[in-house]
Amino acid sequence: GTPLPPGHPPVHTKGVTAKGRQLKADAYERIPQTSQRSLSLGGPRSIFVNGTIWTAQVSPSGLLTGTHVHSGLVVGQNGLVTLAGSETAARSLATPNTHVVDLQGKFVVPGFVDAHLHLLLGGWFLVRWCDLSTPELRKLVESDEPKQQDFVKAFHAKLASCAAKWNDPEGKAWVLAYGWDETEWPGEGAGPTQAVVDSAVGTRKAWAMRKCGHAGLASKAAREAASLPAWNGEPQSSLLVEADASSVVKNIPPPSLAEKRASLFAAQRHLHARGVTAVHDMGLIGFLDHTDEQGNSASFLSDLDDVLDNAQAAGKLALRIYAFAPLVAWKAVAKRIREVGRDIGPRLRVGGVKAFVDGSLGAETARFYAPYGVRKGVGEWATDRAWLQKHVNEASAARLQVALHAIGDEAVDVACEVLSAARDDDREVPRHRVEHAQHLSEQGVLNLRRARTFASMQPLHLVSDRPKVHRLGAEREARSFALSTLAESGVPLALGSDWFVADPSPLQAIAAAVDGDEGIDAEKALVAHTAGAARAGLDDLTGVLAAGSSADLVVLSGDPCREKDVQVLRTFVAGTEVWRAPSPEAATL
Repeated sequence: GTPLPPGHPPVHTKGVTAKGRQLKADAYERIPQTSQRSLSLGGPRSIFVNGTIWTAQVSPSGLLTGTHVHSGLVVGQNGLVTLAGSETAARSLATPNTHVVDLQGKFVVPGFVDAHLHLLLGGWFLVRWCDLSTPELRKLVESDEPKQQDFVKAFHAKLASCAAKWNDPEGKAWVLAYGWDETEWPGEGAGPTQAVVDSAVGTRKAWAMRKCGHAGLASKAAREAASLPAWNGEPQSSLLVEADASSVVKNIPPPSLAEKRASLFAAQRHLHARGVTAVHDMGLIGFLDHTDEQGNSASFLSDLDDVLDNAQAAGKLALRIYAFAPLVAWKAVAKRIREVGRDIGPRLRVGGVKAFVDGSLGAETARFYAPYGVRKGVGEWATDRAWLQKHVNEASAARLQVALHAIGDEAVDVACEVLSAARDDDREVPRHRVEHAQHLSEQGVLNLRRARTFASMQPLHLVSDRPKVHRLGAEREARSFALSTLAESGVPLALGSDWFVADPSPLQAIAAAVDGDEGIDAEKALVAHTAGAARAGLDDLTGVLAAGSSADLVVLSGDPCREKDVQVLRTFVAGTEVWRAPSPEAATL
C-alpha cells in the first residue's frame, strides 16, 4: 500500500490476510493512520477556530498541575496538534489547502479516555444480546406508579421477544440477555427468578446476566447443561453467582470472527457518540477468554491480530486502544512486545495485564473485612494470594503494567500489598493500577499511596450500587467511592465506565463524580476522564490538547463543568471527524 513516512515505526500485520484488509466497516470512511511520531509536513491539515478549547496540564503521574483555555488549534498532516493558542495565531498558519473548522462558539475538550471497559464484549452485547437494563424495561411498564412486579413482567416480555428474535429451526440458539438490576426497580421483592426465565424461553438454553456481570439467571436447560443441581424453587437460590455462573456461561458459544469484527465497529460507533476517542480495554470476561493455566491466551492474541489489528490495517480503526491481557498470559504479552514493541501501529498498544482479587458488590462477592449487612458472608477471593503475588512479581519484572480488580475494602488492601511487594526502585517500572477501589478500609488511602498506584474508578457504579452500599452500614458507606479523599491525598484518579456494566458516557460519569459527600469538582472529574485516564495508561500523547499531542477532541454544546444537559456534537480522532450528532436533540447522552 502507501509507503510509510520517514521515522514511522514498523506496523505489525501478523495474522492479517489480504481478505482481512478489505474489511468493510459500515459507514466509516478510511481513517488516516499516519504515525503519531512522524513529522508534520506540507502545512496544517486543519485549524479549529471560533470556540473555547479547554485542556489540562498534568504531571507524569496524572496529577493536575494546571488548565488552559485556547481559542485556536492547529492540526498537522500527521494528526498531531502543532499549535494550541489564539485564533489569530491559528489562522496565520493556514494555507489555501487547510480545512477550517468553525466551532460556532462551542466548547471543546480533549477526546475522552475511558480507563476501564470491555470493548468487544460491549460491542457483542449491542449486536447479539438483549438489553434488560432498567431504562429498557421501563419502556414496557404501563403503570404510572409501577411496582417491582411490573418490572418482572417487563423482564419476561423482553426476554420472550429476545427468544423469538434469536430463534433457529432446531431451537438451539442461546437466548442471551444482560443488564437487569432489581435494586433499581421500585418497591420490595426478590426480583425475577428462573421460573420467569423458563416461562419466557421454554425449553431453550438461556442466560440473563445481572448488570454486575458476576451473577445471573439460567434457564432449566442451561442449568442442566452446566451439570448444576435443579433449582429448588427458592427465590434466593435462583440467582447464580461467580463459579456457578461461570459454569453456565462457559457453555455459551463464543462469537464468530465475523461477529467480533462487527462488535468492534458497533462499539466504536457507540463510543464515538459519547465523545470517547481512546479506551483501556480490559478484555473478555472469563467464559470467553480461553487462556490456559500455562498462559497460552488464544483468545487475546486472536482478538489482537484478527480483529483489532485487522481493522487498523484496513484503515478502519478510529479508536485508540490499550489492550490488557489476562495476568496469566503475561509471558505471551512480553513476547509480543519483544517482537514488535508496545505500539502495534498508531492506534493499538499492548503492555498491560489484569487479574481479579475479588468479585462484585452486586453479587455480594466483593471481599470485605466484615460481613454484608444481615448476611454472614464477607465475599470471596477470586484468585489464590500466592499465585497472584508470583505472577504479579513476574509481570512487573517484565516491565508490564498490572491492573488488579479490587472492590471490597479487604480486597483493595490486598491488591495494594501485592503491588507494593512487586515494585522496585527502578523508575522505568510502570505504575500499576487498582481497578474500581470502591470501598476502602481505614488505612485504604494510605495503602494506595504507598503502593504508588492509579485508582481506576467508575463513578456510574455509585449510582447503580447505592442501595447495596447503604446496606453496608454508615461507617463503610462513608469510605465508599472516596473520590474526594483520594484526590486530596494525592492518589491519581483515572475515570472509566466498566462498559458493558455501565453506560460509557463520560458526561454522565462526570456528573456522578460530582455528587455526594465524596464528590469532586467537575473540572477534576473532567481531568480524570481525559489526561488522568491517559496517564493511567502510560500515555502522554492523548488526553490533552497541546503541541505534540494527538488531535483527538470532542465538540460539546457547552462547558460540562458549569452547565447541565451538555451534549456531544462532534468527535474527532487525529483531527479527522469520526462522528457528528444527527441533530442537537439526538445527541443528549
